[in-house]
Amino acid sequence: MTVMTNRVLRAVALLEAAIAVLSFTPVSRLHQRRPAETTAFLNARYVATVAEFCIEQKTETLTLKRLPAGNWLGTNGSIIFPVDSERMERFIAALTTPRKLYLISSRVHALERYELDTALTTTVSYRNNMNSYTKVDFGNQNSITARRRCMIAGRTGIYETADDIAPFLSVRANDWADPYLVSPVMFGTTTAEDIQSISFTSDGTATYLTSGTAAFSAAVRTMLSLRHGALVPISQHGETTDGARLVMGKGDGSAIYVSFAPRADGGQTVMLSAPSGATSSAPAPFSYAVEISAWTYERIAALFK
Repeated sequence: MTVMTNRVLRAVALLEAAIAVLSFTPVSRLHQRRPAETTAFLNARYVATVAEFCIEQKTETLTLKRLPAGNWLGTNGSIIFPVDSERMERFIAALTTPRKLYLISSRVHALERYELDTALTTTVSYRNNMNSYTKVDFGNQNSITARRRCMIAGRTGIYETADDIAPFLSVRANDWADPYLVSPVMFGTTTAEDIQSISFTSDGTATYLTSGTAAFSAAVRTMLSLRHGALVPISQHGETTDGARLVMGKGDGSAIYVSFAPRADGGQTVMLSAPSGATSSAPAPFSYAVEISAWTYERIAALFK
């Protein structure tokens, strides 16, 4: 009886010791021991064939469509806008970089448990030029591992992966838009040397700057470097006769038209277009306006005083 009692006591002591060790083992380390596979959401060999990306959240969708020149056109509701090329490069890099996928559940009915069937889910899908389609559903971040939960089309498992994709899980046009007022996506890459004329009309008075002068060079450089604020539907620009207008003529015969509509807060809503000689410079049906501050507008107007 004594021998048996000692054995039981030793077994209990060993079990308690094991529990104590586990209790001091960080949960994140336990998660890291899960088996992982290395793969990419998008095979880098097929990037050139992707015609369109879609990002969906709740009832809102952002579409990113490849243009013939290799740039991207974004659509969100009625706003059709030029996409920031550098952001697209980072987005595609995040999708094509090999990453570790940690399987956390092989049961599809665990979606609710991992919050992959809620309004928090963001779906990223892409279609190639052969109309082949695939998608990845992203859930929220695991607060313990700091990894993001996801589910890949064609697989039944639920995974976690590094959360470097988080900055791109947005359907807001402002997050994806080319930041420059005179967008190189819309008008082609435009240098100061490309601009041959520039004029500004305000309150019925037109001011023309002479090419080759310091004032002309300063105005062109400023206009090509300015960044805009929020994107808004073109309907918010409206038809106005009391707004200012700026025209930049290019050496190829095309022109960039910039029209300004005053806002109640002192800022301006700006619409850009290229109705004259615009072929390769405006390859897509852009439909958007942008907001600029009163300070930015005054900076533009001061160039012609």
